[in-house]
Amino acid sequence: MFCFNSPKNDDEKMQTIMVSVKNTLSYLHYSPKPINDAYSKDVYKHYFELVDPGKRYFLQSDMDEFGKHETKLDDYINQGDLQFYKLTIDRLYQRVDEIDKITQDIFSKPINLQEDETLTLEPKLKKVPVNKQEQYNEWKKFIKYNILQEIESMNSKEEAQKEKKDSVQKYNLKDTIKYQPLNPDQKLKKATDEVKDLVKETFTRFKKRKKMDWFTVYMNAYTEVFDPHTNYYSPKDKDDFDTQFKGKVIGIGAIIQEKKGNLYLGALTIGAPAWKSKQLSEGDKILKVKSKPKEDAVNVVGMLSDEAVRLIRGEKGTPVTLTVQKKDGTIKDVTMIREEVAIEDTFARSIVVNSQNGKKYGFINLPSFNADFEDEKGRNASDDIKNEIIKLKAQGIEGIVLDLRNNGGGSLTEVGDIMGLFMNAGPYVQVKDGNGKIQTLKNKQETPIWTGPLVIMQNELSASASEILAGAMQDYGRAIIVGSPQSFGKGTVQTLLI
Repeated sequence: MFCFNSPKNDDEKMQTIMVSVKNTLSYLHYSPKPINDAYSKDVYKHYFELVDPGKRYFLQSDMDEFGKHETKLDDYINQGDLQFYKLTIDRLYQRVDEIDKITQDIFSKPINLQEDETLTLEPKLKKVPVNKQEQYNEWKKFIKYNILQEIESMNSKEEAQKEKKDSVQKYNLKDTIKYQPLNPDQKLKKATDEVKDLVKETFTRFKKRKKMDWFTVYMNAYTEVFDPHTNYYSPKDKDDFDTQFKGKVIGIGAIIQEKKGNLYLGALTIGAPAWKSKQLSEGDKILKVKSKPKEDAVNVVGMLSDEAVRLIRGEKGTPVTLTVQKKDGTIKDVTMIREEVAIEDTFARSIVVNSQNGKKYGFINLPSFNADFEDEKGRNASDDIKNEIIKLKAQGIEGIVLDLRNNGGGSLTEVGDIMGLFMNAGPYVQVKDGNGKIQTLKNKQETPIWTGPLVIMQNELSASASEILAGAMQDYGRAIIVGSPQSFGKGTVQTLLI
């Protein structure tokens, strides 16, 4: 993964990035591909899989025009030529405006679900609309499909409520279950309104998205053809990556939610600035954000949530002011001092499970192999696991279950450090670079703190560091692996180049 910054205008930035990405791929990738016409065709195909995966936006006439560039994308990345990127993204915004009007027209007329129609959902079997009429028909069927899904969801919920109510009445229990089934017309209206709001919000969000954001998609079409784990990160994406990897952010400790074009406060983190202010509550509507004392407040009504979040975040110890509208309609300015806020879902947590035979077992969930490389005192997965083991041992557990389900990996060095909590030193993985040089990584710990029974849980979404830890522990006979027959299957190591 790599990221470049350049203090120039957007076009010059993008041109510089294109050439830099090409050089990085050619000289530093483990298995570089020749940048030629064959590569260009692969990039072209993958780009449209990213930009229009459902084949709902572009027309066949667009694809015919775009196809003239299919073998030229290698030349464009060598030269930093933006013509194909600009052509496709300008056309994309044009088509989105047109389709927005198409969907408004569809919703303005009665929706007939009794027509015998066929909708192809699988992109590989689907064809690009030949003309605007065919595109209109496809969107109409797609909207009907979503309405039918909503109705089916209502039916399922009603059936579940009915079963609960029947069970309560059967056993003469206190009946507090609400069961008020809607008739077909009511369901159709409710489902149509929900899908209409969803489609409207989708297009609203799309139009707010900056064209520079699509450049990241364009660059990743080039990188992911090399392999699916080589990515270009824009500065914004790099910040998000760091936040996720470290499990902490400098801010006010509040979820920002987007609803129908407006931003609202979601759950507040206990102990964080928003919670400590005693003036903010979940559901407050955010009107303005004053990011710095000497700057004017920015109106965030209609802004994308990630853009507002970047205004709210900043340097530790600096003030930020939110103008919010409370549920009673009053408007209030609330100033807070930014603090480091932990994203608790990143870190290991444990519970004690009491079995029927009276024995106690420790259950540790590890969402990611997090680490903070910039702060020696920052949190990391191995220290968190160690602390959880110590707490569990104090409660007299007789075995530990380490849950790595849905853990997509993280820091490779944390694998060795976590191994060292359960066993003596030993190699756990070999890494081979593009020149064929093999490096053996070893667990250096010699003081395991848990030598008792150990079970590691994994599933199809356990990847990378999770697979390495589970595999090594199984090979050493130190743990029993339970879960799905196979894990994700990621066998690559990434280097971050800035």
